[in-house]
Amino acid sequence: MHPSLQLSNLSKLPQRLRRQATQALRDLDTFDAFIAPLFFHELNPSRIPVFSGNDLPNLETLYVHLHRMVTAFEGLVVLAQLEALHAGAIEDICRHLWPNFRYIDEFYDLLPDGDEDDPWTSAVAVLANLSTAYSDQVLPVLKQLEPWFSGFCARAWTAVLEARSLRGMFMVSILALPRGRDDGTRDILVDQSTFQAAAGGPEALARLLVQHLNLILPQGPRNITEDLFGHLAGVQYILLANHKDIFPGPLIRAGYLVQASTLLRSLALTPIEDTEHKRDAERLVQLLTTDIIRGMTSAADSAVFVDALRAGAIHAMFTQLGSLRLRQADNIPTMIGLITASWTIQASVLRVLPAALDEIEDLNPQTHLPEAIHDIWASFVDVATSRAALVRSPQLQPVRACDNSECSHILPRSDFRRCGGCLARYYCSKSCQRRHYFDGQHKECCSTLAKQRMDTWARHSYLDRNFLRAILDYEYKTRKFEIGIKVLGLWLRTRRFVVPVVEFDMRTRCSYEPKVFGLEEYGADELPGDLTARNRGQIHILSFSYGEKLEELCLPLRSEHDGFMRGLREIIVRAKKTGRLNLRFIRRKVERLAAMQVLETH
Repeated sequence: MHPSLQLSNLSKLPQRLRRQATQALRDLDTFDAFIAPLFFHELNPSRIPVFSGNDLPNLETLYVHLHRMVTAFEGLVVLAQLEALHAGAIEDICRHLWPNFRYIDEFYDLLPDGDEDDPWTSAVAVLANLSTAYSDQVLPVLKQLEPWFSGFCARAWTAVLEARSLRGMFMVSILALPRGRDDGTRDILVDQSTFQAAAGGPEALARLLVQHLNLILPQGPRNITEDLFGHLAGVQYILLANHKDIFPGPLIRAGYLVQASTLLRSLALTPIEDTEHKRDAERLVQLLTTDIIRGMTSAADSAVFVDALRAGAIHAMFTQLGSLRLRQADNIPTMIGLITASWTIQASVLRVLPAALDEIEDLNPQTHLPEAIHDIWASFVDVATSRAALVRSPQLQPVRACDNSECSHILPRSDFRRCGGCLARYYCSKSCQRRHYFDGQHKECCSTLAKQRMDTWARHSYLDRNFLRAILDYEYKTRKFEIGIKVLGLWLRTRRFVVPVVEFDMRTRCSYEPKVFGLEEYGADELPGDLTARNRGQIHILSFSYGEKLEELCLPLRSEHDGFMRGLREIIVRAKKTGRLNLRFIRRKVERLAAMQVLETH
C-alpha cells in the first residue's frame, strides 16, 4: 500500500464504509503494481508486453482494471467527504492521483469507444469531486501541473463533444473553473448542491454547463492558459452550432440560450488579443442572434425566444452595439428591425421588456454607434417602450434614446429636450442638440420637418385639437391602465385573437392618420366575455404630444350601440353649433357623460 494512504482512523468508520475503503485502497495498489508500468512503453499497443498468469493478458483486461481504478478513486472521494482522511495526507494523495490521471489521458486513445459511462469520463468526474472537496490542497498540485492540466482539459472537451456526453461536458467544465483568488482566500464555485442539481436531468445539466462556461470564458488567460481559453471559446461555438442535436427538446434549448445570452454580454467585456479567438467570439455572436431571430419567426421555438429575452438577451444585444465586432454582424440590425416592424413580435417583447428595461436604462456604451444601427436602436426603444407602458406600473417612466447618432444615452422621456424648430427630434443635452444640428445631420431636415408640421397642423382647427387634448387628459388620468391592461393583457395571454391597434402620432407628423400595427379577424366563439359577435371592440392607442408632455389614450370604440363614443360625438356636434368648444367645457361634459354611462369594457 502506498505510504501516503496509511489511514489510522479506518476503524472509526461503519463496517460497510470500512470494507469499501479497504477495497478501494487495494484496487489502487493493483493499479500501481500492474497497470502503471505499462505506460513507460511509449504507449504503443504493439510494444505492450503480453503477461501470463495473474498478469494483464490484453487491452480488455486493462480496460477492466481502469474501471477498478476509478472505483478506487470514488472510494477516496467518499472518505474525503466523510473527513476520514486527516488534512496532512490530502496533498500526498493528490500528488499520487494526478500522475494516474495523466496515464488515463495518454492511454485514452488505446481504449475502445465508450459512452458517457466509460472509465475515462468517470475518472474526470471523480477528479472533479475530489478537487472540489479539497480545493486548498488540490490547487498547489494544479499549479505545478498547469501545462499538462490545460492539455488534459482540452482533450477532455474534444472527447466529450464527440461522444455528445452532457455529463462529460459538465464534469470537464468543473475542472476548468477558477478556484482561487490572488489573496489566497478560498473561493469554491462548485459544491455538492451543484452535483445534486446536475442529477435533475439533461435540462439541468445544460444550464449548469453553460453557467460554468460563462464563469470560465470571461476570466480569459488570467486564470487559464491562452490555448485553453481559445479552445473553450471554440467549444462554445460548437455547442451553439449543434445545440439542437446535443440538447434535444425546446425546453432544453431554451435553458441553454438563457445562459448563452449572458455569455454574449461577457464576450463584449473580455479583452481578446488573439485573432483566432476573436473570430470565435464573432461566430458566437452570429449564432446566438441567429437563434433568437429563428425564435421570432418560428412558433415552435417561441419559448426559446421568450426565455432568451427574459435572460437579458436584449441587454446583451445593446451591450454588443458598442463593440467593434458587432459592426461586422448583420444579424443584430436584422433582429432589432424584426422587433420594430412586426407588432406580433412586439407583443412578445411586451411580455418580457419590463424586466429588461431596468438594465437598458442604465446602459451607456463608451464607443459611438454607427448611424444605421443607432437609427434602428432608437426606433426600437421609442416604439417598444411606449407599448410596454400599458403593462408596466404607472410609476415606471418610459425611456427613449437620444437622437444624436454620436450619443447613446437612454433616459426617461421627461429628461429630454425637444428641437424647437421641427419638434420631432429629442436630445439629452443642449451640447448634443448643437452637435447634431451643425454637423449636417439635422440641419437640412429640420426646416423640412417644420414646414411639413405646419402644413399638417393647419388642416386641423384649434377647436378640434383642444377637444382631443381634453379627452386625452381625462382618459389618461382615469381609464388608461384599466382599459389598456384588461384588453391588451387578455390578448397577450391567450394570443387567440388580435385587435386593431391604431396610433395617432402627433410627435413627427402632427396628424391623426392611423397606423395599423396588426389586425386579425376572430370568430364569435373566441370573443372575450365583455364583447359580442354583433359588437366587436377596438382599441385605439393615441400617442399625443403637446409641449413637452407625451400622453397615450386608450379608448374602446363601439359603433353599433348608444354608448360612450356616441355621447362624445353628440358633445362635438352640440359644441360646434353653440361655439362653446373649449377645454373646460369639453372636460366638464366628458366627466358628466362618464358618470352617467359606464364604459362597457368593465
